[in-house]
Amino acid sequence: MRIIPLVAILTLSTGIPLGIAVPTDAQEARCGEVGANCVCSEPMNAATMTHTPPYYAVNDGGTKKCAVENQAGKVIARWDADLFESNDATTLAKLPAGHRVSRFVRGADGHVGIYWVGSSLSSLGSQYVKRTAMRWYVYYSPNFEFAYTNQCQNHKNFETENMVTTMRGTDSAGSGDGAHSIYGWLAGGWNRKLDCCFAGPNSVNYFGPSFDTYRGSWIRFEAIVTNRAGGGSPNGFRFQMYQKNVTTNGPDELVLDTAGKFYSGLDAWGAWTDLTPSARQDWFTFAGYRQNVCAGYYGFSHLMIAGWDTDSAQRIGAASEIEGGGTPSPSPSAPSQLNLR
Repeated sequence: MRIIPLVAILTLSTGIPLGIAVPTDAQEARCGEVGANCVCSEPMNAATMTHTPPYYAVNDGGTKKCAVENQAGKVIARWDADLFESNDATTLAKLPAGHRVSRFVRGADGHVGIYWVGSSLSSLGSQYVKRTAMRWYVYYSPNFEFAYTNQCQNHKNFETENMVTTMRGTDSAGSGDGAHSIYGWLAGGWNRKLDCCFAGPNSVNYFGPSFDTYRGSWIRFEAIVTNRAGGGSPNGFRFQMYQKNVTTNGPDELVLDTAGKFYSGLDAWGAWTDLTPSARQDWFTFAGYRQNVCAGYYGFSHLMIAGWDTDSAQRIGAASEIEGGGTPSPSPSAPSQLNLR
């Protein structure tokens, strides 16, 4: 298990009426719709989990299980035996009406240390290097303390081997600067050395959602990497991240995009069309690491990874089990250079 710092859903109609329960022992419907392009699916809607330190397997069946840190069938890496399946009615009531979720994975309040949720893609080899997406739903408890709240050192979000994203939002006290950010370029062996620890490249309001809007809400995140191995212009590595508050039915927002502009007005990220890591990025995880004891916990549901050998703005989008039917939210086919407000 890696102990070093690493530089950090959608659907067509399933044909199942919203009020009808679906089995908890299979992957989500969207995985079947995507077919061979579904790399792994973990609904996390099961009665039990198995902890073989430092890994957790969620016993929800399915034929396409994830492999965090290349551990087949395991989706969470954490030494502590403090994760469990919950059917808490209050938390489930925060999901959209008509959802078909009976349980979710959650952690202990105030957890500290490693907490990765995702999968290694190394077994794919050169397959799906052109475009890969990971979508997951995360719940932030009403008392969740983010970075800059009571001196907490949180919160990372999506992570690859050599890049990590963070949330630098504001809370009710006005602390924090409100931006999503990316860092790791300096230490990660990339061919560009401008670190991005402050804001962006961002495509929405720089000051971003306040932390208060996350607390007590389920958020759908989708991270998309184009050209995981990088390459010469115009085939460089590109990262995008979308988010939607499904509790409040908020907008599906593009909150990070390396084809956008850096907040400070320095070089446009769109010029970095040859951005290349030192190695192909095969590590896709939610990085729930917390450095010190802070209040609150995460809940997780319906993680899925998909890949394609072409880049046609594909997305995974919403899980029908959570958000009902509908069609995928397409990525812009030719994103422009986005200025921050």
